[in-house]
Amino acid sequence: MSSSKKRPVLVLTSPDHHGDFIALAVTTVPQSEPAIALNSGDIDGGTLPKPSWIRVDKVFTLSEQNIVKHIGKIRMECVNKVLKSLCRIVGYAK
Repeated sequence: MSSSKKRPVLVLTSPDHHGDFIALAVTTVPQSEPAIALNSGDIDGGTLPKPSWIRVDKVFTLSEQNIVKHIGKIRMECVNKVLKSLCRIVGYAK
């Protein structure tokens, strides 16, 4: 992702000892399940410029060095939706 467009992500973990963390893609392209709609009321301390969806099916690792800006923190209700959907995808929930 070094030369690609800046894109929002949902950070799932704290950086490890290498400065890497696990994240989920966030997109403005309308998505169906398992994506989670991210509404303006779901973010404390910031907003996204357009309606967005969290792609729980698009998990990846990023380096701390790729972080350009902190937008905000999603509310616990949204965190729970994301975790429930992620668990369903990997086979830990029905």
